[in-house]
Amino acid sequence: MNNFELTSKLNLPDRPILLDGGMGRELRFRGIDILTAIWSANALIVAPDTVRQIHQDFISAGADIITTNTYGIIRSNLAQKGLEDHFEKLNNLACQLARQARQKSKTSVLIAGSLPPLAGSYRPGRIGRPDGGQGSECGPPDRQRLAEISRGRSDQQADRRPREVHRVLP
Repeated sequence: MNNFELTSKLNLPDRPILLDGGMGRELRFRGIDILTAIWSANALIVAPDTVRQIHQDFISAGADIITTNTYGIIRSNLAQKGLEDHFEKLNNLACQLARQARQKSKTSVLIAGSLPPLAGSYRPGRIGRPDGGQGSECGPPDRQRLAEISRGRSDQQADRRPREVHRVLP
């Protein structure tokens, strides 16, 4: 399937598509505890209304696609906290909250599932603090570094500055 066929099938606009922002970072800024590997699950358990509101806020900000809060719902991580039996329920709740946000917005925003890596990738020190400060390892976004990482280079390779700057977006 080419891009035109995909765009037509999904009823996407003929312009750049805007995705939502980072759920984990937004949860943290709104005061939700995300200090463990099961941060997505924790937010669904303790603050489902906040998760729904974040989706709604991303839609209001112009997102064409919102992403379910399922990135950190990894069965093995849930098992470590005694929550393995909630795997399906949490995934369903995350989808339900995204659908509710879309319904309330009265838009046709698309909903994408967020699939986690098999072995987690969450590192609390890389998430900014609620007071606006940075995490212990996080500085301001570096467009060159992000561009290198997006090209599939490792963090170690990305730390070497590219000799030529490539545009990430047209």
